[in-house]
Amino acid sequence: DYLRYEDGKTFFIAAQQDLTPTAVVECNRTVSVRRPVHDYDNGYGGNVSTGGTAILTDWPASVIEGTKGERSVLNLPNDTRTPWYDVLIPHFDGVLIRTHDRMTDDLGGEYLISSVELTALGYRLTVGHAKA
Repeated sequence: DYLRYEDGKTFFIAAQQDLTPTAVVECNRTVSVRRPVHDYDNGYGGNVSTGGTAILTDWPASVIEGTKGERSVLNLPNDTRTPWYDVLIPHFDGVLIRTHDRMTDDLGGEYLISSVELTALGYRLTVGHAKA
């Protein structure tokens, strides 16, 4: 369940267990997840960054900065680390998010899903920033 307040803040209920307070997560982004097309005829055998199958479209989620980043393999003096993020989103029956799915947010960011963990509180994703 999602809760939306008059001030525009959105939360999702992560857990309602007996004898404990209800756990809610504040959503700060709207995200979409899609399963990319695998194109083995494109010269390098990787995923195509456009198209694919929509898994979730415009769902409120919590996107927070992760604890790591990675340097470019070129290791140039002015290279900055590619940021990583942790994403929390509720689980819904029939929705299966997988590693290598792609995620976009309402700010135009595109991310590659590196890790998927389905917990009692919903999905916990680790995503790497793919492009600005």
